[in-house]
Parts: sequence; structure tokens; C-alpha cells
Amino acid sequence: MKTVSPRERVMVLLLPSAIILLIYGFFVVQPLFKEKEELERQRTVLELRLPTQAERSTVRRQLLELQREVSTIRGSDSESSKGRSVFSPNEVLEASAELEELMEVHGVILMSESRAEAQDRRAYERLLDKRPGSEISRLELAGTFAGISALVSSLDQTGPALLPVAIEMDAGMQGETDLRRWNLWICR
Repeated sequence: MKTVSPRERVMVLLLPSAIILLIYGFFVVQPLFKEKEELERQRTVLELRLPTQAERSTVRRQLLELQREVSTIRGSDSESSKGRSVFSPNEVLEASAELEELMEVHGVILMSESRAEAQDRRAYERLLDKRPGSEISRLELAGTFAGISALVSSLDQTGPALLPVAIEMDAGMQGETDLRRWNLWICR
């Protein structure tokens, strides 16, 4: 019987391990890296298709200007039936533009904006009575707790034309990320 030298013992132990690691790297790890590269490429393509914050803010300003024009065209009919607004359309437009700038500064993303539902308007009837011609809007936002709290605390910079009414965190967005969905109701 032949004795095995210490060098041969090391080779007998390490060679199968090295072969297993090579097979693992070739058949398991390499496809994962290729898949990761493909996903990163798809992500960059999708990021290029997303509108920038500046484009969103431009479209938002144009929308607010069009809404202001529509309200001036409607004229006295809508003003007599609704009551005259406390703030001019220009003040509301400027406050909305400032709100967008604050959202950009604090890293908060506007997901959607809509008029508040009837039950929300009923909940704030006393506020709407004190601000005739105003309406409650619901902003669906995405951001971190720190970003949202900084945004809400800096809303006084927009002036009295935008009044934050309520805020709630949407519990549906869970996971490892700090990013959450928020609903912010404002009176304009």
C-alpha cells in the first residue's frame, strides 16, 4: 500500500472543491450576472421614458393656467353660485408652483391629484364655509417619513392660498424600503 504525502492529501481535498466551485460559478452565478445586467438595462430604458420633475411641473403649471382661464371664462355664473374665492387664481397658481418646488426639494413624488371625494368634503364643511370658493384636493404622494414631514412643515412658505387639511400614510406599501405612499388633503 502506498502512503499519501501531505501535498497529495491537500490536492485530494481541494481539487474536488475547486471543481465544484467552478461548476457553480459557470452554471449558477454567471447566468445571474447576465440577468442582472439585463434588468439594469431595462431599468435605464424605463427611467429614460419617465418624465422628469421639471416636465411634470411645466405640465402642472400649464394645467393650472388652463383651469384659471376656464374659471374666468365661466365668469359670474359660477362665482355667483359658488361664492367668490378668497384668493385670486394667480395666488393659488403661485402657491401650487411653490408646493411642487418644495416636493422636489424634499424628494417627494406626486403620484396623482384629484378632487376630494364627497365624504372628505363633508368632513371639512366648516373649513369650506370659511373659505368660500375653495375646494379640497387629495394629493397622493410617495416619499420617506423625513421628506413628508419636512414638506408639511415647510408648507407655510406657500402662503395662505394652500392650507394643509389632513395627511395619512397608506399602509399598503410595505417592505424593506423607507419609501411610503401618503395622502395629503389641501384646501385651495
